[in-house]
Amino acid sequence: MPRHALPAKAASRDRPAATISPSILSSDFARLAEECKRMVDLGAEWLHIDVMDGHFVPNLTLGAPIVKSLRQHSAAFFDCHLMVSNPAQWVQDFSKAGADMYTFHLEAAVAAAQGGQEGELSTSEPHPAVQHRA
Repeated sequence: MPRHALPAKAASRDRPAATISPSILSSDFARLAEECKRMVDLGAEWLHIDVMDGHFVPNLTLGAPIVKSLRQHSAAFFDCHLMVSNPAQWVQDFSKAGADMYTFHLEAAVAAAQGGQEGELSTSEPHPAVQHRA
């Protein structure tokens, strides 16, 4: 099934048109594939997948195995929001599972790179988590 791509810049604007990306976190997890299909049938091209590890944030939610399972049922663009400690550790797993985009909290990546210590961001080069190419 063909998958949705990143939106293109609108001809009359300096940026792409806004994209609505409903979160699947509010779904009935017993019927997650059906809920995703329902959102797409109602017009969503993207689905927002909140990933929480119980450490960076106190809640524990969805992981790469869920994304992999959902990918078999949906061509929607999977926008995975990694609210995790050490996000670089998870990028490959989510890429292989079928995530189209992953966003993460830069402070989590910086803390992981500095052994959990707070520090200054480097302006000379991107953080290794940002450099990843699938």
